[in-house]
Amino acid sequence: MLGTRAENQSYPYDVGHHEPGSVAATGRCSWHGWDGRTVESCSTEAVVSFQDRQGHWHSGCAEALTELVERGEVEPLGQGA
Repeated sequence: MLGTRAENQSYPYDVGHHEPGSVAATGRCSWHGWDGRTVESCSTEAVVSFQDRQGHWHSGCAEALTELVERGEVEPLGQGA
């Protein structure tokens, strides 16, 4: 992925980005399990807030952030434009 720019910036987790009552608003990772993967609704603490390609906000644990950065979907924390 060298030389390619990720789709979206990532931000330190901020409850203000997320819908009240959502998994993300509770401070847990909303990324794992949303796409039908069998991750048993990750309950790990959220460390990042980011938007997907459709502009929807998600929260992610450290593992989700690593996965998304490796896939080029989000910038590493603090690496945005």
